[in-house]
Amino acid sequence: DIFSQRTDFLALFDCAYQGFADSLEEDAYPVRMFAEKGLQFISAQSASKNCSLYGQRVGCMSVTVSSSDEKDKIENVLSTKIIRRNYSNPPKYGSDLFVTVMKDAELRKNWVEELDYIRKRMIRIREDFVERISRSGNTSQFDFIKNEKGMFSTLGLSAAQDQQLKKDFGLYLPDGGRIAFPCLTDSNMEYVVGSILAVCNLK
Repeated sequence: DIFSQRTDFLALFDCAYQGFADSLEEDAYPVRMFAEKGLQFISAQSASKNCSLYGQRVGCMSVTVSSSDEKDKIENVLSTKIIRRNYSNPPKYGSDLFVTVMKDAELRKNWVEELDYIRKRMIRIREDFVERISRSGNTSQFDFIKNEKGMFSTLGLSAAQDQQLKKDFGLYLPDGGRIAFPCLTDSNMEYVVGSILAVCNLK
């Protein structure tokens, strides 16, 4: 409602991980809702993660407009001030792969199924992570992780704890302890959990 009442607000949707939270359709609901209500917005979508095209930098930006005159102005700014100055003519290989998958019913079906599998695997990893921590008798500090969604969670580690993870355990996490759950496996989970518990003085 606030966006329909305020003309000085413009929503920007960053759709970098579509399909990793609930589903392709559910994750795009806010964008569809804005479009159905006729609200102006910008949507930046990436296929880097959900299509495993990270090295190809595949994505798009969509801008809704209220008139053909506005469309022409935005196209001019995008083409002359942004696209031309930054990358002009990017390689087509990645986008060609993406289009091939999206246009072929069988390939797209396989992609959706694989994406569903990846999402469910991340949910299982989160649950396993919290379960292993709870076995140590610490049942609350990291419980929030199983209720979050997607690839990452921030553990809320201090700078000193971040450094201790690197120095004592060889675990390199971004500041604050942002952990990428797809990197956890049956073979490394126990070590990672034990290391985190150790630097948090919970072990």
